[in-house]
Amino acid sequence: MLRYYHYRQLSRDAQNAYKAIAIAIKSYKRSATFTTMKNLQVVLDAVKNDNPHFFYVDWYNSMTYTKYSGEKTELDLKYNMSRSEAAMYFKRAYKIAQSLQGSDERSTILKVHDYMVTRVNYDEDAYKNKKFVLNDHRMIGALFENLAVCEGIARATQFLLRNLGIDCTYVRGQVEGGMHGWNLVYIDNKTRKLDVTWDINLSHGGNICHTYFLI
Repeated sequence: MLRYYHYRQLSRDAQNAYKAIAIAIKSYKRSATFTTMKNLQVVLDAVKNDNPHFFYVDWYNSMTYTKYSGEKTELDLKYNMSRSEAAMYFKRAYKIAQSLQGSDERSTILKVHDYMVTRVNYDEDAYKNKKFVLNDHRMIGALFENLAVCEGIARATQFLLRNLGIDCTYVRGQVEGGMHGWNLVYIDNKTRKLDVTWDINLSHGGNICHTYFLI
């Protein structure tokens, strides 16, 4: 239902480009080739938003693309860590996920939510001073440095839930005049919103807030 949520929003040509890019990234290839189209950034965002485990791709600074004969595009793919380093992070993250298995879907989601709320701090300094800290925006910051902004928090939540068999995706949009990222979770035949970031910001003194849990 939600696993390839962003992929399903694309046109057929865009879906073909998505698949070519995703396959290339999984193999650590340096480029992906597909039919040229408008709004390639929409495809890149879809690949990124459906796949939190692609944290090793340099989405922000190093991606360029070149058109060939107006029909084919070759996208240069660059990575910010080696395959072995990425595998190490993945193994550690998967181990965290397995430790949060609950007795049913709701208890599993609750364990993941509470794990994140009690361990992750929101990077107020980066937010207030408009500083870009790479790990704040990917699951590495949330899971291994205990510091992130909404994007990294939601991507870490997506990774943990997905690896526990929970149907979940990452979404972003305008909230109160600024961009914000959170999760959608499919449970009990309904799509619910899960905003771990806002519950982190509302939790104080050891109390865990659940105001934005499956609303």
